[in-house]
Amino acid sequence: DGDREAAEEELAIVAAPKMPIVETLTGEEDELCVHKVRAKVFILEVIEGSSVPVTADASASEASASEGKEEGAPGAEGAPAAAAAPNAPATRWVERGVGALHLNVHNPPPSPAASEFVPGAPAHAAGALKKRPPRLVMRVEHVGRLILNMQLLPSMPPPAKVSETSIRVNSLGNALGEWPADETPPSFQCLIRVKTAPEAVALLQALTDALEVAAPKGGKGKG
Repeated sequence: DGDREAAEEELAIVAAPKMPIVETLTGEEDELCVHKVRAKVFILEVIEGSSVPVTADASASEASASEGKEEGAPGAEGAPAAAAAPNAPATRWVERGVGALHLNVHNPPPSPAASEFVPGAPAHAAGALKKRPPRLVMRVEHVGRLILNMQLLPSMPPPAKVSETSIRVNSLGNALGEWPADETPPSFQCLIRVKTAPEAVALLQALTDALEVAAPKGGKGKG
């Protein structure tokens, strides 16, 4: 009995303390995911110090080179064309990663009396109840690192299907939703590639529907 009591006391001493539960916030707590699909994303980047225009064929080769002959990889006609104006900076498609792409909308829907969304304001900042456009969010698979935080703005060219499995999306700022202070945000493009043609069709429809809902009355977003 004495040995048993000593053993129980020893176990009680070395028992690991209970750790407090810490809630992890993602910035998506007040949003609703209306579409989700596994995808790979590319960002169109300017090659620093360059002034040679890149054609659609060359731009597409950049996007597909990293894929080799992977099924669903866009060919020359499958990627959006880079700027081709004389002396325009050369561009290339840079892979950001693979993960679950979320199309998020503000939830619950904002009140009609809410103030208009201020472009560049993070979703979790003060004034989160203001109207906000939908956005695309993606984190690296199995890691969770944010690689895409893209606002879908009705004022930008609409998303377009550029190959059987690829969709081009336009926005402002950069891939992480960052906007330069006191400057006009630059436009940028991303290429979203999914595995199958039906997945691409469903994603394009979801993007179109979300933009139509977000568009102000009498504004762009329909047609």
